[in-house]
Amino acid sequence: MEGTSSKRDRESEGETPKPDTKSKKSGENDEEMDLHHKLDIFSKQMERLLSNQIDMKSNQESLRLSFETQLENLKTELIENMNSKIQILRDEISMDITAERLRIDGLVNTVDDLQAKMSTLECRVATSNHVNPLDNNDVTVVVFGLKFDDGEQIQQKAQQLINSLGHEITNSVTIQAASRLRPRKPNQNGLVKISFDSKEERDVVLRNKRKLGNSTTYKDVYLSRAKPLYERTMEANARTMARLFPDSVLKVNSNGLIYSDQSRRAVINSE
Repeated sequence: MEGTSSKRDRESEGETPKPDTKSKKSGENDEEMDLHHKLDIFSKQMERLLSNQIDMKSNQESLRLSFETQLENLKTELIENMNSKIQILRDEISMDITAERLRIDGLVNTVDDLQAKMSTLECRVATSNHVNPLDNNDVTVVVFGLKFDDGEQIQQKAQQLINSLGHEITNSVTIQAASRLRPRKPNQNGLVKISFDSKEERDVVLRNKRKLGNSTTYKDVYLSRAKPLYERTMEANARTMARLFPDSVLKVNSNGLIYSDQSRRAVINSE
């Protein structure tokens, strides 16, 4: 009691009491334990964070590998798809080219066949003309009004006719064949056909046929180019039409053309 009383007296007198050593040590121990506890918590949190980072890196690596694998697969698929389409396109082009080649070959064969047929036809025509040049209208002239003589040599007679056109004409043409046709009516001179080496020689003779009018022997003889049947028929029809008009001034020339004879018109008018 006395001690307590002394302590109280000192406190009342303003003196600082001495710290309690046991209480101080107890507080320090509590703080140290709390610090260790916090350190443990922080360490665990750091470990957990580090583990999360490691897991994240691992996940990132797995994701990267997954992306790379998917990209590689996609690349492979695209390449295979493109190669497949390219191959299909190549096959289609190859088929088109093959079909076009077959078509061209067919056309070439057709052209070759036509050329062969044309060559055969030309050979036949040439052979036919060679056998009888008088059947070739391109090299033949027809002579009207050449007098018929018993036992005549028509080839020689034809040459004499050509000679009357002059030496220049005689030297520039060659007679291949000559023949007199049977007359349509009795007591008529049959037509004479004369064939030359070429169409050019025939044309030379026709261009100079008017010279026959200056010859006493051949003044009533006329020359014309050989014509196919349809032309001769048209000319005959034209002459028939012209004869339907007795007083007409219309005439038909050697080419079957109807024309107006102005000199006859003048005579009619004078009458």
